Amino acid sequence: GGYTCAVSTGCGAPVISSTATLTVNTSPVITGQPSSATRCVGGSVVFSVTANGTGLTYQWRKGGVNISGATSASFTIASVASGDAGNYDCVVSGTCSPSAVSAVAALTVNTPAVIISSPSDVTKYVGDTATFSVTASGAGLGFQWRKNGINLSNGGTVSGASSATLTLTGVASDDSGATFDCVVSGTCGSPATSSVATLYVNPSPVITNNPVSTSKKLGQAASFVAAATGNAPLSYQWRKNGAAITSATNSSYAVTTVATTDAASYDVIITDINGRPAASDPAALLVDATINVTVTRGGFIYDTATQHYFQTVTLKNAGTTTIIGTTSFVLDSLSAGALVNLSGTTSTLAAPAGSPYANFPGTSLAAGASTTVTLEVTQKCTYIPRVVSGPGPR
Repeated sequence: GGYTCAVSTGCGAPVISSTATLTVNTSPVITGQPSSATRCVGGSVVFSVTANGTGLTYQWRKGGVNISGATSASFTIASVASGDAGNYDCVVSGTCSPSAVSAVAALTVNTPAVIISSPSDVTKYVGDTATFSVTASGAGLGFQWRKNGINLSNGGTVSGASSATLTLTGVASDDSGATFDCVVSGTCGSPATSSVATLYVNPSPVITNNPVSTSKKLGQAASFVAAATGNAPLSYQWRKNGAAITSATNSSYAVTTVATTDAASYDVIITDINGRPAASDPAALLVDATINVTVTRGGFIYDTATQHYFQTVTLKNAGTTTIIGTTSFVLDSLSAGALVNLSGTTSTLAAPAGSPYANFPGTSLAAGASTTVTLEVTQKCTYIPRVVSGPGPR
């Protein structure tokens, strides 16, 4: 305010001094704080501060660093960029200390939807599950998948129609060639659309001709044949009782000479070019081990030197395939001990002790061929020998 001084001496009127004015300066005080803001790229934003005090000056800061030229009570960014996101405040100074610092106002900058990676083409088999994925950046993203340009919705075989990953379960052959894309929208800007991806649905290999069970005699040949449709080239792997057979990789498999050990279950795994397998029905190979051998005995011969009786016995292969023997045929005799031993041109075998059987030396017999041995007998008796067991064709 204004101040004067009155001087009096006792004589006459007092003398009044000129007015002296006292000015009291105040330190800066913030009365209105800047507010945080969210803007899209390209938008504008204004931060403002109000303050009381003497001789006020302003300095806006971002992240505590002075912004050049931002020295008024408000700070404007006419076109916001992603790099403008951060924390802003204002330092208000005056004639008197101390300065006042406003509260921090955060600027959040939202970016428009941008596709980072588009879905890729997918190849599947009928009944498989197919997935398509998209990645995008931006604020407040929303997704809408389309099939052949038409919006999809969740339900049935479709899930994730409004997410970043679309899932199709149990794809059908009709889906092959369909195109899929995703429209990604955000808080800011126009929606972004991904590139188109195509779904290819391959048919699984289908067995069109299963191997057929068969019965073969020992020594005969057996074969199995299978056929399939699918993406060529097709590969084959035959199996015996579930185990892969070495080098059996053709559409057919043959056993040239059937043995008893070949009796088994056979199937084939057929695989297409993409590695998709299909298994045929199993086929059984039944092995008939029955042999057709006729037995003919000769008359008794008395050997004066040894004073023993002998008799010739002939086996004939009456079948149609060669009998390959590595063991002995077994002949049935009349009674225990009747056949003491077997004497032949190639071997001599003792009969099992106390057994009514005698071993006939095994040998290879072609169809229609015969072999003969001489039996030494301990008693002259009449019987008709027969084969009760023996090796079969192999």
